[in-house]
Amino acid sequence: MNLNRTIPVQCPKCATAYQVTVTVIVDTSHNPFAKDLLLSGQLNVVRCPHCQLESAVAVPLVYHDSHSAKLITFAPVAIGLNQTESNRILDALMKDVAKTLAQEQDTSYFFRPTHVGTMAELVHAVLAADGITAGMVEQQQLRSRLVMMFLQCDEDSLIELVKQYNSQLDEGFFQMLTVAIQQLVTQGNVEVAEHLTEVQQTIAQH
Repeated sequence: MNLNRTIPVQCPKCATAYQVTVTVIVDTSHNPFAKDLLLSGQLNVVRCPHCQLESAVAVPLVYHDSHSAKLITFAPVAIGLNQTESNRILDALMKDVAKTLAQEQDTSYFFRPTHVGTMAELVHAVLAADGITAGMVEQQQLRSRLVMMFLQCDEDSLIELVKQYNSQLDEGFFQMLTVAIQQLVTQGNVEVAEHLTEVQQTIAQH
């Protein structure tokens, strides 16, 4: 299964034309790292060799997770492909994916794929397949914003913010803080990790 394609692109800033390799099949069994890139917004992000501008390349792609029996097709509305051409490309990609499946495996879900037209819809569909709802994503985003607010204020302001957002500071919030501290230490950002630990302790006290 060929997960990637080499295509010509043009830099939106300096108009330099160059070739890039993009991912057209995200299969969690064969390239799980591509899923992480997709969810983090880094999938098919390329750098212009002339002006160094980073930009996302929109290409039709197929997302496949055999464990959750999920197939998602992405035809970017931004590139303006007509329905016939879009279907031709996606059908070919789905056939490539199907060839890798065991003969005894149930492939009925291939006849009811989820179709999306924007990267945001694709990310939401992937998260939904993992059982992560839009509400859960919103809650996580709120927690991340709170952490940034807490990191940037002094102790007196922190205590006031803790009182203001007390209802949001649940077990899930403290779990996220703990994971963030561990990741910072692993990445060598000890000073920030220590500061975040102090913030965590202050929040817990109040």
